[in-house]
Amino acid sequence: MKFNIFILTNLLFILVSCKKEFIYKASGELGFSTDTVKIDTIFTTFSSPTYRLFVYNKMNYSLKIKKIELNGGNNSEFQMVVNGVSGHIHQNVTLEPKDSIYIFISLKSNEKEKIVQDFIEFELDNNQYKVVLQAFVRDAYFYRGVDSIFVFGCNTFLGNDKPHIIDGIAYVPKNCTLTIQAGAEIRFSSIKNEYAIPISQILIDGTLRIEGDKNNPVLLDTWRLDDNYKEGSGQWFGLHFLKESKDSKISYALIKNGHIAIQVDSMALNNQPKLLIEQTEIRNFANFGVLGLGAHTQNAVPSIRAVNTLIHNCGQNNVGLYFGGNYEFEHCTFANYSREIRRSEPVLAISDYLDYEENGQGIRLTYPITANFTSCIIYGSEEQEWKSDFKGTQFNIQFENCLIKNKPNVVVPGINNIFNQDPKFKNIGERDFSLLEGSPCIDKGKNNPSTNIDLYGNMRLQVPDIGAIEYLP
Repeated sequence: MKFNIFILTNLLFILVSCKKEFIYKASGELGFSTDTVKIDTIFTTFSSPTYRLFVYNKMNYSLKIKKIELNGGNNSEFQMVVNGVSGHIHQNVTLEPKDSIYIFISLKSNEKEKIVQDFIEFELDNNQYKVVLQAFVRDAYFYRGVDSIFVFGCNTFLGNDKPHIIDGIAYVPKNCTLTIQAGAEIRFSSIKNEYAIPISQILIDGTLRIEGDKNNPVLLDTWRLDDNYKEGSGQWFGLHFLKESKDSKISYALIKNGHIAIQVDSMALNNQPKLLIEQTEIRNFANFGVLGLGAHTQNAVPSIRAVNTLIHNCGQNNVGLYFGGNYEFEHCTFANYSREIRRSEPVLAISDYLDYEENGQGIRLTYPITANFTSCIIYGSEEQEWKSDFKGTQFNIQFENCLIKNKPNVVVPGINNIFNQDPKFKNIGERDFSLLEGSPCIDKGKNNPSTNIDLYGNMRLQVPDIGAIEYLP
């Protein structure tokens, strides 16, 4: 027993003598990922994204930072999180040799049209450091309603003096008109439902008039202005034209970064298209650029007419026309090349039926459908960039003077079309879908004096080009 005690005693002695003593010095040198944290422009009352500041221990020994303090204290509109703990002051923060910590910084400000600044102070025995925090806060008009529903008054006019933020669902009532002035910014928050889908959108039971012009287009986009969100789909929902809507028009607009840019639920109610789209670009939508749900075609007037419209980078279809309807597209470019959005669907899809189940029985309804495509580019990275699926007998689909990506064995109804030739866009990586010299689309469109300008308002030649953008040498 004495021998065992002796061994145990020696083992304890060895363990104690080998134990490393952690000594943290309060003198040394720190490094930082930046000397100024610049938060991208945010809107008043909205929280900014979270930014990271890296703090490095440049020494070969452990450091104890005596104090990390947000200078504005409790009055600062910046928020700071150090080692997972929120607060404006943190003391005795330890940092191992050649190691680093994250500091997370965000801002929610009530200021308007102002640069907001503060700084974080780091204190050691021998050094003090300051990292500047800076953001520009923009003022805006906000549209928030009870239970996230905001109802526009009849004949509401949105000007271009400052941005308009839709935070939730906004609604244009029946027989009322919402007019958006040239140069206006309409931005949508990313508030989500229980399925993590953004819900911010405009529902139109009345009339929407977007009145951009060549030099002052209207922007519809996310409220996020930081670089990581400027070109990303799925951040808001879209524009939804309901059954009672009529006489809506979108001119010279850029619509981007949502789920379904434009959804039209039914047919025209009078002798005008339910929605006319012209000189408009639609891009970065998780599902559809334009979704038409016609359901019937009793009216010979199209529910959607699109002219000089560019639609690209959509996750499902750039244009999806389902459940019948009546549609016209002229001088449009539908293109999909993006590697950011995975897709298995073509650029254009057309069908005439609806399948559903009732009392355990499968039911199929078919609807008449008419769709005309004139001088349009339908192209992308897939082998087949359009498809049709008809179960009824009342369908009339025509392509005229179009360039189409098409499998050789697929019949395309129409005349004067070009198949499977590269349209030669100038720079798809930079979202430039104008035509290069030698494009097969040049001088191959159908002449129509009523469409004598292109997407950007430039004059078309007597023999126009196919697509939304006229070639300029």
